[in-house]
Amino acid sequence: MVIGAIIAVGILGNFIKPSGQTQNLSKTPEPKKQQMAKKDGTFDKRANDLDELCKDFVYYKAKAYKYGREGQQEKAQEARNSLEKTNIWLSQYNESDVTKT
Repeated sequence: MVIGAIIAVGILGNFIKPSGQTQNLSKTPEPKKQQMAKKDGTFDKRANDLDELCKDFVYYKAKAYKYGREGQQEKAQEARNSLEKTNIWLSQYNESDVTKT
């Protein structure tokens, strides 16, 4: 059975040559994210501003927790300060938009 598979691969190898290109493979496109308006009706210059702010929030919250647990109070305070700045920027968006992200 194994020999049959080896022979089949050898025969197919003569007919199907690898191109080294993956451009013909179909890819699932990334869904486009809608840019969210701020509470005042304006849009940020960056289309992905809200997404990035949410990622920053998660990052700084985890760092503040980690450093606090490890007793690194100075680093924990820096992370909390960054988290507070991120919260201020997030507060410019509607809460319902922030929780969707």
